[in-house]
Amino acid sequence: MKVRVVRDRGGNVVCVVPMEQTALNEVLVEPVLEDGQQAEDLEVMRSELIDMESFFATYSRAPSAQP
Repeated sequence: MKVRVVRDRGGNVVCVVPMEQTALNEVLVEPVLEDGQQAEDLEVMRSELIDMESFFATYSRAPSAQP
């Protein structure tokens, strides 16, 4: 499943938005970035989205890993 994650300046995931329509009447949204935030598209397994606390911890970056 394709998702867009929004990261803050420290590399922490602050938002995750599905980028694929999963139902006929579903409306896809585009996150609005605030100052210092970056968006990144990821391909993840749907099961990874069940435990959001684990998802945020797994996909957040350590400050030293920032480009």
